[in-house]
Amino acid sequence: MEKSLFAWLDLRDLVKPIAGVGLLKISSLAFTTIASIIVARQLGPAAYGQVTFVLAVMSLLSIPSNNAMGPLLVREVSVHEQAGRWSILSGLLSWSRKVTAGAVLVILFPLTIGATVVFTRNQSIDAMLFVIAAPLLVAWALAGRVSNTLLGLQRTVLAQFFDWFAHPAIYLLCIGTLWYFQSLGPATVLGSTLFALAFATLVGYLVLQNNLPADIRSVEKEFLQRDWISSWRYFIFLQLISVANLRAPILFMGLLSNETEIGLYRVAENITSMVAVSFLIINIVLGPYVSRLHASGQLEELGRIARSAARIALGVTLPAAFVIGLFGEWVIVFLFGVEYEDAALPLALLLISQVLNVACGSVGLILNMAGLEKRALRSWFIALVVNILACTVLIPVYGALGAAVAIGASTIVWNISLLNLIRKLLGINVAAV
Repeated sequence: MEKSLFAWLDLRDLVKPIAGVGLLKISSLAFTTIASIIVARQLGPAAYGQVTFVLAVMSLLSIPSNNAMGPLLVREVSVHEQAGRWSILSGLLSWSRKVTAGAVLVILFPLTIGATVVFTRNQSIDAMLFVIAAPLLVAWALAGRVSNTLLGLQRTVLAQFFDWFAHPAIYLLCIGTLWYFQSLGPATVLGSTLFALAFATLVGYLVLQNNLPADIRSVEKEFLQRDWISSWRYFIFLQLISVANLRAPILFMGLLSNETEIGLYRVAENITSMVAVSFLIINIVLGPYVSRLHASGQLEELGRIARSAARIALGVTLPAAFVIGLFGEWVIVFLFGVEYEDAALPLALLLISQVLNVACGSVGLILNMAGLEKRALRSWFIALVVNILACTVLIPVYGALGAAVAIGASTIVWNISLLNLIRKLLGINVAAV
């Protein structure tokens, strides 16, 4: 292995954040799983489906201020901090703060009101749940800005501490308290989500201020607004397609099926997320390094690292998916109760699609961190169209099972498409096989 690799990815520098992030993610997984089990058992499939549906709508509305700004901040903070461009870094943080606030106040709250009207008309979902969840748009935006700035500064463990430890720990404490006092319902679950996120974000903001480079406080701000706005605009399209692709089954079940099917699908989705934890951990750690390796032109090293990461993740994901899939119904009944046993077949299909997703490697991350998000737009859009068509046809008949088939088909389409795009543009293979 070439010496240049160690200049960018010294083993000691890489193992420490992976271990730290891994411990945090395992803690997060434990907290969120316990909280999900309590909520799902207490509410039942229909009410649990209502909460899931409202959160899915809110996540779609948070794209401009949270999802789209996140990868832009990680990439730009990483590049400019490494190069010592303190005036640009200071300008970037100032610009992102103003754009985030504007996106929330000018765009997202009116859209929330519209969503409340549209999705509660002729539906059994309580409109008040959307009102309670609306402040999450602000909380998600602030939390994303804090964690993604820390990620760009390579404070990986600190960045994820608030997302993966503080937030889920406080949330579990709230859920446990409400359950003990028999006050758990859809509204209080959403309120607990908001309180936990807001508290963790406040602490995270204070930590971020102590970790910002001292040089950016004393320089005159320099703005690359044209470049940032251009990238942000395309990230909005990309994240809109990505989040819509992920949440389309839930949204379409809310429109074409019922809340019970949403609850079943969400349980299957929760269990599936457990098997891909290694892939998520590696992606979080590698993001800033991918950006720097690409900026330095070390594409061969980038490909080698990406393939190794995908193989490690697949080596963990595949056995876990096999075991859980084999005993899927037993796992579901044991954890969530007999009311959710019909989620077993959707779970099996979601596990298969997750294994394929991991096997293809970090295709989306690499394109985003390499500044090639514009070229990926077409692939994401095609995958979304496939997902929507499949949801429209399958969900009215098969419910959660149809939703699992739709997301699986979409996952295959966009992974293969982006994998081929990376080979064409960068000349590297990032898949595990």
